[in-house]
Amino acid sequence: MKKKLYNLNSSKVVIAFNRPEENLITDLVMKHKPAKFYYFTAYIRKTNQSDIFMSFYKRNVAFLRKQLSGLEIITQKIDYTNEIECSLAITKIILKESNNSTFYINLGTTTPMLAIGVYMASLVNKNTKIKTPYIYSEVFEPNKKEKWHKGHLINEKKNLFEFEFVSTGLIRALKAINEILNEHPNNIVNIRDKYLYKTQIVDGFTSRGLLPLNSRNPDKKKELSSLLGKLEYKFLKKLEEFGFIFITGKRKRVYISNKGKTALHILGPQLNYQ
Repeated sequence: MKKKLYNLNSSKVVIAFNRPEENLITDLVMKHKPAKFYYFTAYIRKTNQSDIFMSFYKRNVAFLRKQLSGLEIITQKIDYTNEIECSLAITKIILKESNNSTFYINLGTTTPMLAIGVYMASLVNKNTKIKTPYIYSEVFEPNKKEKWHKGHLINEKKNLFEFEFVSTGLIRALKAINEILNEHPNNIVNIRDKYLYKTQIVDGFTSRGLLPLNSRNPDKKKELSSLLGKLEYKFLKKLEEFGFIFITGKRKRVYISNKGKTALHILGPQLNYQ
């Protein structure tokens, strides 16, 4: 029988994580027929453990190479217990492949920590097209030798996450707040909790061009009041809604949250003020 040839779609990228599964992983690739398939395998750094399900990986790769001639399969090791490493790995893929690509990330193959990493990676660009199908089956029987999901597969078309994207302008603002924090080392409640007064953020933002003045007001108090209102409306309120900062002391002290520090770690190096 003559082998059926498929046209691969260069605008689609599929991402999955190796698990003791077969069609739960391969069906999504066969459905979308991407030009590239990023296939992560497990490596736990703290215990130096490698993926124990490589037999499934080899079978899946062999099947896809046979079915989709020309499919590029890129394999990377990733720590399945580290959401930051997952976020960075997916972010790099998105930045590399983002020319009008649609990304299909198979959430059915993730662990809870990997799912958090997928969510954080989704913040990279508000225009990135990320689909997160959650695939599972009616029968789930985990064991060491056979695939865990059996029977009819269910593909939830509705994304598990309804992503609310963060604009690059907000990440630039968060990055600037972090820099201004380092310029004021005395503003410390304890060694882990640095804060800024809003007036200090206003000074730092105006000097960086993030909070421009359309016209000067001879009344300095009114001018400062106007800038504080603009700062609150344009940046602080939105950063607070995303959980990147929190404000205390009658809304005078601004802190960067752990979530904000994670976002900076992932996205900060990619962005400048210009």
